[in-house]
Amino acid sequence: MSVQKEADKNVSAVLIPSNAAENAVADAVKTKQRKTVKNEYVGMCASRSHPHFQKRRLVLDNNVKFTFAQVRYIVCLYRLYGGGQGVKNVELAGALGFSKPSVHNMLKSLAELGVVKQEAFRLAFFTEEGLELAQKYACCYDLLEKKISDICGIGAVSENAVCGLLADMPSDKLNELYNRKDKVNDL
Repeated sequence: MSVQKEADKNVSAVLIPSNAAENAVADAVKTKQRKTVKNEYVGMCASRSHPHFQKRRLVLDNNVKFTFAQVRYIVCLYRLYGGGQGVKNVELAGALGFSKPSVHNMLKSLAELGVVKQEAFRLAFFTEEGLELAQKYACCYDLLEKKISDICGIGAVSENAVCGLLADMPSDKLNELYNRKDKVNDL
């Protein structure tokens, strides 16, 4: 009789998998589903007509906060931009003192935010919204640098410090400073 119970136990073990086995199978199925969904999602986002892509292109309208490094790139790119001819990655890298891969990665992140676009020969161009933003940042950068230098002395403030102030500034305050640029210059 004990042999029969042992046999029944072995059969049930084969027919009914343990919880660990069930979990492993369920995890494998979920992983496969996630990969499939991710691939479909990436494929959909590559299409310019997909709504998610459109949201990413309009991210500037949603008061996005930029880092000081992003602000520094935007201001420097704006200064090199001159007439909309586009700026080569190597020019921007030289002006900032960074490597070409670092510049490439930052431009890629700015492109994902809708600030710039890169075209043939690795030229970076501002989008319409990006150019407007760059004008504001460059103007406000010059205003802040001048006022801080007037108070603390020339060379007392670093480029990173001014870009940090601009990055921390809420967009409504940035717009207010930009709109008051003529009044601020007279002070």
